[in-house]
Amino acid sequence: MSEVEVYQRALNREKQARLDAEEQLENSSRELYKKNQALQQQQSAMLKNEKLATIGMLSAGVAHEINNPLAVVISNLNSLTDYNQQLLALLAQVQQWQQQGQLPDAIVAAFNEMDADADFDFIIEDAPDMMADMKEGLIRMQEIVSNLKTFSRTKPGERQYIDLNACLEASLKLVNNEIKDHCIVNMDLDPSLPKTAANNSELSQVFMNLVINAAHAMEQGGRIRVHSSHQNDQIKIQIVDNGTGIPENIRKDIFNPFFTTKPPGHGTGMGLSVVHGIIKDHGGSIGLTSKMGVGTCFTIRLPVVSTQTDEEDAAEIAGAL
Repeated sequence: MSEVEVYQRALNREKQARLDAEEQLENSSRELYKKNQALQQQQSAMLKNEKLATIGMLSAGVAHEINNPLAVVISNLNSLTDYNQQLLALLAQVQQWQQQGQLPDAIVAAFNEMDADADFDFIIEDAPDMMADMKEGLIRMQEIVSNLKTFSRTKPGERQYIDLNACLEASLKLVNNEIKDHCIVNMDLDPSLPKTAANNSELSQVFMNLVINAAHAMEQGGRIRVHSSHQNDQIKIQIVDNGTGIPENIRKDIFNPFFTTKPPGHGTGMGLSVVHGIIKDHGGSIGLTSKMGVGTCFTIRLPVVSTQTDEEDAAEIAGAL
């Protein structure tokens, strides 16, 4: 074998070794990228579950602590309303006796003196309205507590057969205090929307996050429209606002973890990432259309998942045992 052939073979071996090393490096890079992606997804899921568990625990605790004294106040207010009606009836009767001259002069004088200070006519007119307003406020508080209990009832990952319209309504009541100064919310919900197996607290977090984001993206006096509909085995939910819109150059990034347009200290960039993860985990999809100066529409599509088959299988198994 000539020296040239020996040299050429050595070059070929060196070239092959380099190609093998490059291929190995490329494979290692791909593997590292996959592990990094898996790690990011795992971190996002852990953060989502931790947030949901914390929020659920706080909601359950707050709901429990408020519910008992609230029930006592509502019960006492009902009794107080009855007492108030009896006292007002007595006051009206005394006024009638006074007008008919059936009371001694001393009692009439004392009654007129008290009336001058208290204005009994105003009390008779205002007291029932005041009682009704207080009762209405307490009932609203009771609804909020009920919504908090519903929000905290399901654990992360747990699925129940739920009404998404009710989930939307409860979510909006929970964030009402956060958005009421920014906008008006119009509900356009399909009354025939089918129920589906889903995690109520997770989807509540999705709806609350999107509505709060929409409210923060508009000036005072803006409008949000929440629309639900269904076709075949798919539920569609749209949250539309007339805010500032989302710039085209960042739309592809808004569902990425840690991406945020808010100033430092005002946002973690995890909100829409968590929203995307929850919808994906439910087998659905979320997308958006936006026009600067006009507004944004987030569209969520979820499959209708029936628990009927599982229940029938369980009944069949139970019957065979």
